Amino acid sequence: MEFKELTPAQVITTRDFPVHSAEVLQRYFEIYRRGENDGLPPVPLMHKDLVVPHFDETTGDLFQEYIRQNPQAEYFLLNGSHRTTSANLTRNMIKGMFLRTEEDIRLARQIKFNGQPYQHGLLDSIIGNIRDLIEHFRGTELFETVQQKTDRMVDERTMPQHMIEHYRNNPR
Repeated sequence: MEFKELTPAQVITTRDFPVHSAEVLQRYFEIYRRGENDGLPPVPLMHKDLVVPHFDETTGDLFQEYIRQNPQAEYFLLNGSHRTTSANLTRNMIKGMFLRTEEDIRLARQIKFNGQPYQHGLLDSIIGNIRDLIEHFRGTELFETVQQKTDRMVDERTMPQHMIEHYRNNPR
């Protein structure tokens, strides 16, 4: 399995807007803000080339138009929207693990966080994870990178003011 740090503009995030839990976002934001994020597990990612062939025609066409305007967006986030948003809010890179094979999934399940197996929410197979992702995006009207989603959350003030101020006062 390959691990790599990515910019928020390289990662296509989930369509959950803003995020499921403001409390979890706050918790991760504080971890990143204090510089204590080295121990956080990487987020699971898949390269777009594995996913796109499985989109239906409508979603595939929408995605192709999106990629023409955002060629740097290469990887789909499978899980970890709170972490990636918090990383971006604090101007950190996104630590990712790239899933290509069932062996990668097996290795991802061995990753520990605070001494416990980390729950990535991954299915047992690559194709299962792709199908889950395809279902997640079914009927979508837009794709967004972590950067774009974070900017929209800041613009729409869907998070506490201190996070917005931190983001705006600490340019990259």
